[in-house]
Amino acid sequence: MVLFYVVGFVLLIVCVNVANLSLARSAARQKEIAVRRTLGAGRFRVLRQLLTESLLLAILGGLAGLVVAFISLTLIESALPDELKYLPFRPLTSIPMDSRVFAFALLATCATGVLFGIAPALSAEHTGPGEVMKSGSGRGATRKRGRLGNMLVAAEVALALVVVVSAGLLIDSVARLLAVDPGFRRQHVLQMDISTPQAEIYYSPPRNARFCEQLQESVGTLPGVTGVSAVSFLPLVGNAGRGFVIEGRPSTSPDDQLSSAYLIACPGYFAALGIPLLDGRDFTSTDTSSAPGVVVINEAMAKKFWPKQSPLGQRIKIARVATVEPWLTVVGVTHDVRQSGLDNDVAPAFYRPFTQAGWPPMSIVVNTTGQPMAFAEAVKNAFTQTFPETPVSNIASLNELVSDSVSARRVPMLVLSSFAALALILAAVGIAGVVSYGVAQRTQEIGIRMAFGANPPDVVRMMVGASMKWALAGVAAGIAYAFAATRLLAGLLYGVKSGDPFVMTAVAVLLPRSSSPPAIFPHAEPLASIPWSPCVANKPLRRAPAKPRRAGANQLQRTTDRNRCNHLFFKHSHPHSDFRPYSVFNQ
Repeated sequence: MVLFYVVGFVLLIVCVNVANLSLARSAARQKEIAVRRTLGAGRFRVLRQLLTESLLLAILGGLAGLVVAFISLTLIESALPDELKYLPFRPLTSIPMDSRVFAFALLATCATGVLFGIAPALSAEHTGPGEVMKSGSGRGATRKRGRLGNMLVAAEVALALVVVVSAGLLIDSVARLLAVDPGFRRQHVLQMDISTPQAEIYYSPPRNARFCEQLQESVGTLPGVTGVSAVSFLPLVGNAGRGFVIEGRPSTSPDDQLSSAYLIACPGYFAALGIPLLDGRDFTSTDTSSAPGVVVINEAMAKKFWPKQSPLGQRIKIARVATVEPWLTVVGVTHDVRQSGLDNDVAPAFYRPFTQAGWPPMSIVVNTTGQPMAFAEAVKNAFTQTFPETPVSNIASLNELVSDSVSARRVPMLVLSSFAALALILAAVGIAGVVSYGVAQRTQEIGIRMAFGANPPDVVRMMVGASMKWALAGVAAGIAYAFAATRLLAGLLYGVKSGDPFVMTAVAVLLPRSSSPPAIFPHAEPLASIPWSPCVANKPLRRAPAKPRRAGANQLQRTTDRNRCNHLFFKHSHPHSDFRPYSVFNQ
């Protein structure tokens, strides 16, 4: 739904842009419409004509959009990496271009045509023919269209701000998520999934008690392999859970039973992933099924259940109904590892050695000296030679595992960022067009102001102020709406609130700047816009030919007119100067 709303906002921005272009076009046709009204055309007929033109334009654009959508599905499917083709969407290949898509496209096209056609139609409908005919240039109607265009600019800025703020929040969220310490080393680690036989699934020791030793002998001796082990659940993918009791702390009721995350690992697992051992020891080959039961706990479990004492030597027992479980002695404490994702807090967890408590699905981790995937074939061959009946699947690097763990946020972030960039470009183009049109409409006014002594910086401030006023109004409205709209992203955010002031401020500063560039270059010549001025001849002279020739009468006349215009401009620009330039009115 969030992406659907964002697409709707972008569509509305496009409608505003086309509406502004239609307003400019209707300004050029105001005399034509006035003549039609004078000759007897009713308001409804004029309104119907303008809306028909808008609908025709929208239908042509909709047909082009369907062609682009059909081509884009094929291109996106081949361009996107595999992890972006599924999460959090269904596969792209299952999205059909059927009658439902065409019906929705037709509905959206008609709605778009009405949306961007209603503004110029209403503007023309409210402009009386007498007003246009009396004013000649239609300056009253131009003022109305200017106000309406500025209101559309404010709406465009508000819509673009919501989209850009949403993308900014997701970008900030993903950046914070990737900066979280996962608790293990993910570089130069290869992982693969296998399945091991077990007498009583999930509870009994493994059938092959020498599995960990054989794994070390076959894979650990390969060139370039510095460590190998196996674990029931890799970091970031989850874990099992077990209830337990602590020796000396009997539970009085089932509600008092403690619980923790439960994992099975081979010796050398913590060293292979670079997980620091804070106290005690790791599992060894002597921790067999006939030896006393041992566990290694994480730091979170030690702080929660033994906050003021060392947990080493403490004993726990797995609380299983109708069975007698052995006591397990804590022999080590490791650094916390995020088992349930980067965005979830670390939960208490304890590890048991594979030789004492097997687990059917296991993941092998191989620490390498180079790129992990370069060792994939050698590791697989060595493993299958030792365990020919055990299939191997999901061979990948641990970096890919970390990357996949944030795919649920990365995909919306990429899509929203693309739409935000499109919205920003559309808003900048639309604002630039409206401001440029406003400057063009005031060219004569700018020329007169500069001819009577106005400095260019004053004109710049006037034009920038006129455009920035509406842009800032749109920013204020957009911020108010963004506070409400971005609450839909709450489930996708991490470490940042929906109304984050830093993101809001950055976007609020960025968007209005897109409206200023067209306004800071007033392209009005000071006197050329005055109808009675001889400076209409103030045109750039052609480049002189290679061979010198005598100046003709026309060229001398144009040079004289240029000098007269420069003298007159100097007189208006420097009224207190003692120098009396030659004026054309002295003739």
